[in-house]
Amino acid sequence: MTVVAGRREQRKAETRGALLSAARTVLAERRTSVSIREITTMAGVGFGSFFNHFETKDALLHAAFTDSVETYAGMLNALCRTIEDPAEAVSAALRLTGRLQRRLPQHFQVLLSGGTLVTLHTTEIGSPFIRRLQAGNESGRFVVPDLDRANLSIGGATLGFVQLLDLRPDLDAAKESDEFTWRTLMTLGVSQVEAQRLVALPLPPIPDWVGE
Repeated sequence: MTVVAGRREQRKAETRGALLSAARTVLAERRTSVSIREITTMAGVGFGSFFNHFETKDALLHAAFTDSVETYAGMLNALCRTIEDPAEAVSAALRLTGRLQRRLPQHFQVLLSGGTLVTLHTTEIGSPFIRRLQAGNESGRFVVPDLDRANLSIGGATLGFVQLLDLRPDLDAAKESDEFTWRTLMTLGVSQVEAQRLVALPLPPIPDWVGE
């Protein structure tokens, strides 16, 4: 790739990134009736450049929603990748969720705008819990008769918890996340004593750059 071509690709990536950032703001603020021109103005890009990246406003909003889902799920998968015990992995993912909400509030507002679509997301990375629930069920760490229902239940409860944190910036996210997690673990058949042990374990550190 030539220097000129490389710069062109960089500009295209920057334009796409600016459009996605503007779309996340639109979704987070529930202002989806805005026009394409308003979005490009927010993004600081030319109106015509929009169509070099997206055919419609809905396509852009869908891409922004998917980006936030994958940012969240990808972060959890990366942070929990070395945890072998599925119960500890689910515990860590739930505990990290509340902490990440404080670092990435806009991404989580986008997730809230989609409601249960987050738990029904069709990409493999779209559900941070389903594979770990299955592994925990098979190993006897969990007692889950119906994995799909359990995933939806946890997803819905997690969205509700994130909504609480969004509405209550005064809450201690770490403390609230740990309490939410041990209660959720018990719905999966984990004993109260074991759930309390799991939420007391050290968490993988969230990198300093997250949220900058």
